[in-house]
Amino acid sequence: MRISKPLAAALLCLWAPAIAVAQSTLRERHVLTPDDDGMIENYVVRDAPVQEFHQTLTPGSVVPEEVPLKMMPSNADPKLQGYAYFVSVDNKVVVVEADTRRVVRILGGG
Repeated sequence: MRISKPLAAALLCLWAPAIAVAQSTLRERHVLTPDDDGMIENYVVRDAPVQEFHQTLTPGSVVPEEVPLKMMPSNADPKLQGYAYFVSVDNKVVVVEADTRRVVRILGGG
């Protein structure tokens, strides 16, 4: 099937904004480091129900779908937008990229 140049241009105009938004969202996400741990702790609600599952998580791991995540609050530092977290039974805060569920930081414990 051959698409005419005007039709191709129109389709590109429709898709380009969505592609640009997706790319800019991924590029603009702040990479969390140990320097951000204190800031993260300020927004974590530790009295939320803890999540128990039997899997070792490390940065880069993907959290299973059945584990509910809590989004960082909308009033959180802009660096934290796009991140979610849960508190494990051993009181660790597991911070993940909300869209991929990939672990980026594990804080605390005890």
